[in-house]
Amino acid sequence: MQCILSALKAESQPFIDYYDLERDNNFPFPVFRKKDLCLIAIGVGKKRIEYRIGRFFKNVNQRHVQFINIGSAGGKKGIHALGDVFIINKINDNKNQKFYFPDILYKHSYQETEITTVHKEIIDGGTAFKSLVDMEASEIFRVCSKLSPLHNIAFIKVVSDFMDKDIMNYDKKYFSNLIKTHLSGIDLLINKMKIIQDINPNIINKHDEEWLKQVIIRLRLTKSQSLILKRYLKVKKTRNSDYSYPLIPEFDQVSKSERNKLFKNICEELTN
Repeated sequence: MQCILSALKAESQPFIDYYDLERDNNFPFPVFRKKDLCLIAIGVGKKRIEYRIGRFFKNVNQRHVQFINIGSAGGKKGIHALGDVFIINKINDNKNQKFYFPDILYKHSYQETEITTVHKEIIDGGTAFKSLVDMEASEIFRVCSKLSPLHNIAFIKVVSDFMDKDIMNYDKKYFSNLIKTHLSGIDLLINKMKIIQDINPNIINKHDEEWLKQVIIRLRLTKSQSLILKRYLKVKKTRNSDYSYPLIPEFDQVSKSERNKLFKNICEELTN
């Protein structure tokens, strides 16, 4: 089963229409469904997310549920463009300073970036932020990661504004039209995600972990680089369970530029 999570009604409606979803009256909040595709309206901000997703998950009683958060995000003028679509690979919670990393094992053609989840709307142009900004992603990850493997949680964000005015100043059709523009591409991605739904989350074995450990130590990889490397290895193992790792030379010292070059080469091999 796949479940779209959206905050605004204007973000939900294009999917309801596109997939011909019908209201499920078994829930006291907006849930729409057709066969194995559902949509939950989670509202703006964190406060309703845990209750609504938890209630839904308990009710449907499915072994595997893919949660896909699709919605708008604030971008930075000069860095992002209105209407840009991103897959989120890192989530920062601005309030508790925690970080979350979705496990992206599916193929896609979109750009990847990080997002910061805030607890109140930003309307000063986002001067304190360098990344995309939303109000739900970190809570969605926190809740859904208890219910599904990390590769079954995804975040698709469309840049809707530059954080310079209140959301109430936008016409509701504006957000719907943003989503409608990208419906076919998002639909393609949703279908690609079905392929990885039943993948064994423990596809990385102890030998894989040992290789990763050695690469991280020898190249002195950063936390972000280490997580990216593990993700790419998972993707490679998903496609070829008998994959043989590239040999990593031992170094007494390795410069930052040498490390980054070797890291790039390894990533390119894993993604070919």
